[in-house]
Amino acid sequence: MASQQFNPKTGKARVFFRYGGRQCNRIVKVKSVRAADALCETIDQTIADLERGRLALPPDTDPVTFIISGGTVVQCTAQVAAPKALTLADVFDRYRQDAPPHLEQSTRRMQEIHFRRVLEVFPSKAVKSFDKATAQDYVSRRSKQRYRGNPIQRETIAKELKTLRQAWSWVATRSTDLSPPTFALKELSFPKAKERHPFMSWPQIEREIARGGLAEDEVKELWDCLWLDRAEVREFLEHVRQTGGPPYLYRMVCFAAYTGARRSELCRSRIADWRFDDKTVKVRQKKRDKEKTFTYRDVPIHPKLADVIKEWFADHPGGRFAFCRSDREELNWDTATYHLKQALKGSKWEVVRGFHVLRHSFASNLAAAGKDQRKIDRWMGHSTDVRWRYQHLRPDDQQEDIGVL
Repeated sequence: MASQQFNPKTGKARVFFRYGGRQCNRIVKVKSVRAADALCETIDQTIADLERGRLALPPDTDPVTFIISGGTVVQCTAQVAAPKALTLADVFDRYRQDAPPHLEQSTRRMQEIHFRRVLEVFPSKAVKSFDKATAQDYVSRRSKQRYRGNPIQRETIAKELKTLRQAWSWVATRSTDLSPPTFALKELSFPKAKERHPFMSWPQIEREIARGGLAEDEVKELWDCLWLDRAEVREFLEHVRQTGGPPYLYRMVCFAAYTGARRSELCRSRIADWRFDDKTVKVRQKKRDKEKTFTYRDVPIHPKLADVIKEWFADHPGGRFAFCRSDREELNWDTATYHLKQALKGSKWEVVRGFHVLRHSFASNLAAAGKDQRKIDRWMGHSTDVRWRYQHLRPDDQQEDIGVL
């Protein structure tokens, strides 16, 4: 029985059917899902007529074309070109047409970057010939390339191949002419990873830079590890408040500072998530479980944050989102980042690398105050063990442990 997959964006449908003991498929331009279903009925009727002898397949005729046309088009096989070998670019195009609908905008953007990197190395590579040896060749080629003077890191190369595998596997489960990838990342040999810095205070970073000898990228890497102490966080929040910008900006920054929420979690927060009676806010996260659209974690609401958000909700433009545009639609995180950078531009805070610094600071300040590590992990929604980056901020615990010697 024929089936179809219609793509409204392209106005095309891929039809599938079996004839002569083999699976056949063809992309056909149609106007709607109804037209694609009608085409499937035509295909089923034509196959039935051929099997019952009501129709005869003319000699030197392409069976697929003949069946799809309902037995009216005769095309000589001698004139039919051999099918084009499926390339990586073809797989990426199919993935774009039928990508998982739940993906974040940031995820889609990163996937496109990874697709471009793969095609830069293998612009016309046939999928059939992409095996473990080819994947290892990709690792070798990418590790020899440089970005802004620095070698490409193993994490970047692994993410690119992981994205390739994900897109390939997704398309393979929905196609009859494509097999799943035959290589696994754990089978490959990657260059040695570069250790990330632990979180560092502002004076520590300035001392490192003052010693000299650092390239521009190394300086940026140090500022990526910045965490702000409590006094610096208060000063930072006050700077954003006085700078102005969109009315939601200061409130979003406070939300990040007092809960450690990620940028995407700030944007998807809803008014209903704020339960002031229980003094908790429900944070919608996506990193905890890849099989679910959302998972949730509850974070206690700091009294200062409660005052800021209540004041904001009293003058809220409306809609379900806690922070939204003037048309009440969900806020794009690109827009939020742009306005934050504009608020910091030209000030000493310009070195702060976006909302995530406040997440660093939230964890680091709690750790430095000796708070329960399990609570910090739960409030942060850690999906991986990253606590080592701020464990050094608990000197009292370390001195107590080493003191037994």
